[in-house]
Amino acid sequence: MISYEPFWETLKRKNISQYSLVNKQGFTASTLQRIREGKNISLVSINVLCFILSCNISDIICYKEEAAADTTTAATKTTYDFSAHKEKILIAEKRNYRNKSGNKISDTG
Repeated sequence: MISYEPFWETLKRKNISQYSLVNKQGFTASTLQRIREGKNISLVSINVLCFILSCNISDIICYKEEAAADTTTAATKTTYDFSAHKEKILIAEKRNYRNKSGNKISDTG
C-alpha cells in the first residue's frame, strides 16, 4: 500500500504549511484532502509536489506491504525506495505548472 508518511515529514522538514501549499503554491485542496485520507493521487500531482518541494518521489510516498491478518512479522514489511526512478517520472509537467494566480512556475526559479 502507498503511504504518504514521507510527505508529512517533508513538509515539516521544509517548514511548509498545508495552507501555504494550497494558497501560495496553488496546489489543489482536493488533492491535499485525498492525501490526508490516504487515497490515490495522480503521478502528475506527485510530480507537482516534487517540483514545489524540490524533492524526490521518495520524499512524498513510499510503499508499505499490507499485513495479512495474523501472519505479520516485522521481517515481512518492506519499503520501496522510488528515488532511483525519479528521472523517469519527473518530466515535462513541471514546465507547464501554474500557480493560482496563473503565473507559470519555471524550473529556473
